[in-house]
Amino acid sequence: MKERLLIKCDTTIYADEITNLLIENNIVSRQHDEGQDQNPGAYGAITGIAIYVFEKDYEKAVEIINPIVDSRNESHVYVYFVFYSCILGENF
Repeated sequence: MKERLLIKCDTTIYADEITNLLIENNIVSRQHDEGQDQNPGAYGAITGIAIYVFEKDYEKAVEIINPIVDSRNESHVYVYFVFYSCILGENF
């Protein structure tokens, strides 16, 4: 069966969280740690842990992981906001 890249995670903890959620929903996946490749830059400038699913499960997998991805993106925005506000000396 054909595989499709679902997401590229920046940490193993994040990748395991996604993978465990997929397992709980009976979706088979595999992880590929691009940072372990013998050829630096083989996967582009930004490496990570790529998670692949079968093409037939892709849409369902996207729906399942969206809450985690959205939550993580929102928390990063807040961290950047606090960080840059502190640098600029602004109150929030």
